[in-house]
Amino acid sequence: MIKLRLSKFEPLQRIEFAFVLLPDNQTLNKLHILAQKIDSLLQSLSVRTDIPHKWGLYCNQKLKLPHLSIGQYGILGTDIDILDELVKDISARTPIIKQKMNTHLTMIDGYIFFDSADVFEHVNENIRDAYIGLRECYMKRIHTKFPITQMTFAKKKFCNDKNELALIDQHFQNWGTPEYNRMRPHFTMHYHPPFQIEEMQAALNSSDDIKNQIKELSNIDLIRIGVVPIDTFGNPMDTYALSLHPLASQLS
Repeated sequence: MIKLRLSKFEPLQRIEFAFVLLPDNQTLNKLHILAQKIDSLLQSLSVRTDIPHKWGLYCNQKLKLPHLSIGQYGILGTDIDILDELVKDISARTPIIKQKMNTHLTMIDGYIFFDSADVFEHVNENIRDAYIGLRECYMKRIHTKFPITQMTFAKKKFCNDKNELALIDQHFQNWGTPEYNRMRPHFTMHYHPPFQIEEMQAALNSSDDIKNQIKELSNIDLIRIGVVPIDTFGNPMDTYALSLHPLASQLS
């Protein structure tokens, strides 16, 4: 069973983190079981010979904590109390989110995703509002804010694209933001599986075991906002949190 525990950091320690929406523990465990089933299935497939060098030692990393990310940023440990306060404020203004999920898995850029059914221009308004609220509070109230490592790489990648650079400079992100309908709420199931893409797609699409597990997760209630430390690729480093607050059961 997955249990989130709170953890403390030194005042001058650099922390890269994600704001995340989380379901109840029973659903969290079902998502983890889905990730385990995916990982077990993948191990029997043919290994790729063209694995991108940038994956490095991060190739074939298992999911540690199922989470729906709504923004990734940096902070020093000295501002964690402020971070906790703003998350608490936003959680009190955000209702429990009932989210319909997709009926199949998707593969993009070396990741396996379990996507929400409502994405991009049709994204769940409560998810979008929570994201915007957290981002605005972070930008206004956190004194030690900085972009995560991925954004440093993104600046190099988009060095000739003024629109992308503007998003990074203004929001510290160029993906997953409401600007240009870029929100695709999802649970990442596997990070950089080093197997043949066609084989993975065929195996995932034909597995009745995985299909049945996805059916059990067709509707998910997101009941908490958390803050979890992440590594370079956005995977929580463990099952601990910097902050964790329940969403409002109802709003007037």
